[in-house]
Amino acid sequence: MSFYKPNDDYRDILSLSRPEIKGHPKMDALTRAAQFSPFAALTGHADALEHTAEKRIHYYEENLYK
Repeated sequence: MSFYKPNDDYRDILSLSRPEIKGHPKMDALTRAAQFSPFAALTGHADALEHTAEKRIHYYEENLYK
C-alpha cells in the first residue's frame, strides 16, 4: 500500500502556463538565481579559520621544529 501518488495531486495544473501579473515584470534568470543562492550565515568565518590556522602553523614552526 502506497500513500504517495506521484503527480496525482497536481495533474490538473501541470500543463498550465506560468501566470503573468500586470505591473510585475518577469524576473530575469540571474536575479532569480541570486534569490535562491546560499548566503554567508557566518560572515568572516572562513577568514577567522585561516587566521587561526596561520597562528598555529607559526606556533608549531617556532616551538616544535627547532
